[in-house]
Amino acid sequence: MRSSPPGRTSGIRYYDTSAVLPLYLDEPATEAAHNALARDAGQLVTSVLTLVEVRSGLARYGREGALSISQIEAVFERAKRDLERTRRRLELTTEVLTEAVRLFKAQTALPLRTLDTLHVATCLRYGTRGFVTNDRQQARLAQAAGLDVHVLGNGHEGESS
Repeated sequence: MRSSPPGRTSGIRYYDTSAVLPLYLDEPATEAAHNALARDAGQLVTSVLTLVEVRSGLARYGREGALSISQIEAVFERAKRDLERTRRRLELTTEVLTEAVRLFKAQTALPLRTLDTLHVATCLRYGTRGFVTNDRQQARLAQAAGLDVHVLGNGHEGESS
């Protein structure tokens, strides 16, 4: 059995960035993301990486012309405020990095992306069993790692921000 760092989060589900971003934008998974968060009584945990990935996703929307600079800033500030004040953000520790390396070694048949693997490793190391994502490729890794995975809507096949 793996040991978990202090602050075990087993009763709260972990939300990957692909499940957080639809909470702030009108995306195909927006309704499913809000429904999942309502099911979880507004409680979630996520990585400190999520805020950086949210910014990256917003930048992609800007490059595509879907959001203006002022809209990007407003959405980012709202997400930042929520993630910093009302949500629990889990640190990247040496143990998380070691777990990520272990996942890369154990899951050689899956096409793993570094940030996806770090999210799954964070979830595992902090003792969180539920994993919410909108990325089917990442969901396969989380399932292979033994997590209870919830894919929003139909999910998408992973892409980089």
